[in-house]
Amino acid sequence: MKHYYLLKLLIVPLLLLVGLPTAGRLSAQTDPATVKFSISAAEGQGATVKFTAYYTGADWSMVYINTGGTMPSGKMLTIIAQPMAGYTIDKWVVNGREMNRLDLLYNQTKYEPFVKEDLDIVVYTKKAPETPEYEVRFFAAEGSEEKVTFEATANGNPIQDGALVQEGSKVVIKALPAPGCTVLNWMASPYDLQYTSNGKESVTINSLNTNARFKVDLEGDPLPVQSTLNFAVAAGEGTLKAVDAETATRYVTGAKVNKGTSIRFTAEPKEGWEVYRWTKNNETIAPEFLETDGKEFVHVVTAQDVTVKVYFKQVGQDPLPETFVVNYSVKEGQESMGAVKLTDKATGDEIPSGQSVPEGTTLLLTVTPNKDYEPSSVKINDVELLQDMTRTQDNAYTYEIADLTGALDIVVAFNATAPQVKSYKVTFTASEGGSLKATVDGNAINSGDSVEEGKEVLFTAVPASSEWVVEKWTVNVVETQSDKATFAVTVKGDTKVQVTFKKLTPVQHVQPAAPLGAYIAGGRLVVTGLSKAAPVEMIAITGQTVRAQVTATGFGVSDLANGIYLVKVAGSVFKVIKR
Repeated sequence: MKHYYLLKLLIVPLLLLVGLPTAGRLSAQTDPATVKFSISAAEGQGATVKFTAYYTGADWSMVYINTGGTMPSGKMLTIIAQPMAGYTIDKWVVNGREMNRLDLLYNQTKYEPFVKEDLDIVVYTKKAPETPEYEVRFFAAEGSEEKVTFEATANGNPIQDGALVQEGSKVVIKALPAPGCTVLNWMASPYDLQYTSNGKESVTINSLNTNARFKVDLEGDPLPVQSTLNFAVAAGEGTLKAVDAETATRYVTGAKVNKGTSIRFTAEPKEGWEVYRWTKNNETIAPEFLETDGKEFVHVVTAQDVTVKVYFKQVGQDPLPETFVVNYSVKEGQESMGAVKLTDKATGDEIPSGQSVPEGTTLLLTVTPNKDYEPSSVKINDVELLQDMTRTQDNAYTYEIADLTGALDIVVAFNATAPQVKSYKVTFTASEGGSLKATVDGNAINSGDSVEEGKEVLFTAVPASSEWVVEKWTVNVVETQSDKATFAVTVKGDTKVQVTFKKLTPVQHVQPAAPLGAYIAGGRLVVTGLSKAAPVEMIAITGQTVRAQVTATGFGVSDLANGIYLVKVAGSVFKVIKR
């Protein structure tokens, strides 16, 4: 019997070392150290995807597992979802929760969880896009997450880590190390990924054709992130102090404090006064966040600036309203261009710049530019509001500030207005015997059109026939005796122009003296061979009559353009050239 127990003591440890034979193991269904595994495609999508799942066995071999099977708890399970041609993975739902696509690998086709509980997985597919898409990942190496941020673009458009990017896109990823840190290296996968680098600053894939992953390793420690700490007594009588909750270091308002620092604010009311309100960034702090009978408040510093205020009131009395300082001014050097003022809308009283105004007051801001100026900017606490202002009939600009809730800093800027170009109405008429045309800068205008001041209007009289000639021009009731076919007027105000034509008197039995002829010399059309005055008509090559007059010797033509003209006189036609 002694030998039997000795043998038993030797065999049991040996079995524990080598493991029980298969037939002697507990079944998967009864082993508390096993978990169930189930995976399927979404309803109706079974033909669009197939699955493979395996874990590493005790002898380091891959143990494949089918849906509905079991596996040891605490092991990493590799699950691969392979979509059929024309499909891609849309999402994974694990135990009723949709997975973050960044927790999946290779365009969401691979999932590797450490299994500690039963898994029930449903995979959804969708039609693949016509242009293939690839996953682009970029992240910091473990331990460097707080040391860097990234900027990334695909074809110039911003993308986030894990984005699906179309094939052929140009991808640029830039690392932005925190102050005090530098990039050590970029690690890319797959190993044959084609990309270029700009030193350690950025990497570029000129034409994406595969999934891409970049991991960045950094060295150095980030400099502390700081924000501004502001605090003040907003109403009543008392003091407010701020100290580091751990080191008791005392801070003054406006101090820069490291992110994560715990600040203890302590309010000390004057005798006969009590704390009735705290605010943080203008929001009331709930009583449950206060300590020491509402006299203390602890704030953990973030990257954002903070303003803490405490309000005191006299014991047994209603609180006094908080007041805020309002400042306003015209931009330095522009004081002569306009003015700005603030008034209490309820009373109409003007409020001087620098004065304290009770909370809840409604103010009216008025900006008045001087002649030849206009406001170019109206900023309240650095926020541009000019576009929201109302322009009044007397050229002032107003804006209502309802229910004052904080201090105001208003700055107004002006600039010169564009010169106002005046325009005047030009009307023109012609008497019987012809018509009148007008042009400005070579462009025809109609009677009644407006013309800019200083512009020259060129009028051209057009006789109805050779029997009619210009007798005179009338401009704003002032007559000008002129037989010229053109007349120029410079616009200085509303202008009325009329041309008057007269009909030529027929000349009977004009006996020309020999020889009858016509030529141009010294700026005149010279007619020869007439014994007495007769109608003479000068016609341009276009067929237009440019001058008609009863004369025996000719008339001036210096105002006519150079060229060939026909002259009709006493039944004859002559060609003349003006040079």
